[in-house]
Amino acid sequence: MKRKIQVNLKRTMSFIAGNVLLLYLVLLPGVVKGTDLQEKQSYRPAAVQLKETTDNPTIDLSKKPAQKFKNPVKLQGQDPWVVYKDGYYYFAYAENDGSGLRIVKSTDLTEIGKSTGAKVWKTPRQGWNAYEVWAPELHHINGKWFVYYTACDGNGMNHRMGVLESKTGDPQGEYIDHGQLVIPGEYTDRWEFDWAIDGTVLQKEDGTLYFVWSGWPNGRAADSQQNLYIAPMSDPRTISGDRVCISEPQYPWENSVRGINEGPQILKKDGKIMVVYSANASWTNEYCLGLLVCSDGNVMNPASWIKKPEAVFSKDADNEIYGVGHASFVKSPDETEDWIVYHAQNNKTSGWGRNVRIQKFTWNSDGTPYFGKPLPIGIPLDKPGNLQK
Repeated sequence: MKRKIQVNLKRTMSFIAGNVLLLYLVLLPGVVKGTDLQEKQSYRPAAVQLKETTDNPTIDLSKKPAQKFKNPVKLQGQDPWVVYKDGYYYFAYAENDGSGLRIVKSTDLTEIGKSTGAKVWKTPRQGWNAYEVWAPELHHINGKWFVYYTACDGNGMNHRMGVLESKTGDPQGEYIDHGQLVIPGEYTDRWEFDWAIDGTVLQKEDGTLYFVWSGWPNGRAADSQQNLYIAPMSDPRTISGDRVCISEPQYPWENSVRGINEGPQILKKDGKIMVVYSANASWTNEYCLGLLVCSDGNVMNPASWIKKPEAVFSKDADNEIYGVGHASFVKSPDETEDWIVYHAQNNKTSGWGRNVRIQKFTWNSDGTPYFGKPLPIGIPLDKPGNLQK
């Protein structure tokens, strides 16, 4: 009897052990599979997790944040001229050593100072334009590129303006030097042309051309008052008529150091023609921008030009920004924003030590520009049109 009980007990234990083993073999794949699934779930792509957890249907996960830049965009430079054409910004400048003119090509306005560009004109060793090459401007007129610049023969009283014409459609290509811009049949040593600098071109909607520049009044001596003048052009290389004065430095912000109006630039808005110009002494903290508005489109009538009685862009002593002036104007690549390109002094006592800066501007209700205050260097700003790279 005892032996029979032992045999039955062994059989029972074998049966239980077999069932336990069978149950383990059945459950093992599920356990392994469940562990693997947990591991996979813990390493899901972030985008999937974000899609499952976000509860804001207005979020656009494909949009990149605005790209940033900091001023200055060029550490050493003055009289900046930038023009936008066919997807590129072209920045014209005179080399600091006076050896010639260069043009930079960039898709990004904030990077115009990162390249030396192409040299398009070499300063001659002698002649009327062998010294003090200043303020080049690049203009696309009637399908061709033209460069206007200021230079002298070594005597500061003899500053004149010259013009280059492109040989090809490439603004960084070769140019023909057409010499001085003068009134036909008149001598280049007339008093009214003894100081002629910072020339720019105004082209009206009807295609007519005019040249605007800074010069001395008749009979004045060196380093005297500088006015703004305008004269008609028969073509981009030729001044074809007498000049008329459209601005004199009449307000304290224009003449507190020296009576100077210079660096005229054309700005248009909804059919309105304006001239933004630099005022006062360029080597001082007081350099600033003024504004002329043509009231009726008759640009050769001095009475048609109305001057704003206050400076439209000037120093910000609280942020130690001084000597702001000589600007040019461009659109953002998407044409939704307007930008001013200008120079300012490196510091309060730097004189002609200047750098190039850019910032966005808006418009007043009367159609004139609102530039606000110059912004401090080193702060992050959105690139033009939130330009993406």
